[in-house]
Amino acid sequence: MGVNVAAPDIGLFIRTFNLLDGAPAPRWDQIEAEVQFAESSGFSSVSFADHHLWRLEAGTMGFWEAYTMASAAAAVTSRIEVGVSVTNAPFRNPAMLAKMADTLDEISGGRFVLGLGAGGGHPSDYETMGIPTDHRFSRFVDTITIVQGLLRDGAVDHAGPYHSAAEGELSPRGPSERGPRLVIGAKGPKMLDLAARFGDEWNWYHYAGEPSPETFASLQEALDQACEAVGRDPASIRRSIDIAAAPDGDQAVAIQNGLGGALAGSVAQIAEAIAAFGEAGIDEVRLAITPDDSDHLAKAAEIVAHLHG
Repeated sequence: MGVNVAAPDIGLFIRTFNLLDGAPAPRWDQIEAEVQFAESSGFSSVSFADHHLWRLEAGTMGFWEAYTMASAAAAVTSRIEVGVSVTNAPFRNPAMLAKMADTLDEISGGRFVLGLGAGGGHPSDYETMGIPTDHRFSRFVDTITIVQGLLRDGAVDHAGPYHSAAEGELSPRGPSERGPRLVIGAKGPKMLDLAARFGDEWNWYHYAGEPSPETFASLQEALDQACEAVGRDPASIRRSIDIAAAPDGDQAVAIQNGLGGALAGSVAQIAEAIAAFGEAGIDEVRLAITPDDSDHLAKAAEIVAHLHG
């Protein structure tokens, strides 16, 4: 019998980039098969990283464009949620981003999840595209004001120091009057304040060591405090995390495949660890499976069945 008490949803993070061990970025046919496998296996969502190019000391990592992949994934599925975890806000004009998100929500029939963060990753992500990185938080304030206004109200009139939308309007509109669910990636006090004010969901990640509920406990407490400070019930904001999992593996497997830590062990052990996140108030755990070959993805599907079957 599976573990059902407080079991969170389980999403699947889809790799769209090459690995430093020489493994190339997956082609679309492989990504399509993985997305459809996730849907048929009971995963709650699929998500994609939003980066361009990392020039690291150990080598270069290149990424397929996240929104193009999310649109394609939405078009070849019918049930599973599709998202970007999380959108790198500096990459796109905020009003155009809102238009893209609402259009993708239309393509998916209301299954798109808009994850949004102030930006992170390697400096080459921005330098090679000529994207400024100064005043990142202040730029994000402009971005979230415009995006939230357009998606929630259909219109916004904002003139900020970095981004503006003069009498902006979304037309036509997607399947929801409020647009897609808005997820804000936040860790510091100022970003958590914006998550409490604007977010339907909060998200964070951990790839620096084996994750546990304690890894996210202080962040969840800070999120609760941010909600209370703006008069919001902390229970009203959904909570998701992005972590790695190495089914039938150990930490060495995760490190070898470019991740610094993962839930490692048998299907039952990983399922038990994920259930503990649910008991700690996490609504969805999005897994990056390492290695992400067909055998280990099948093991990941067993984890889903163990928890929700």
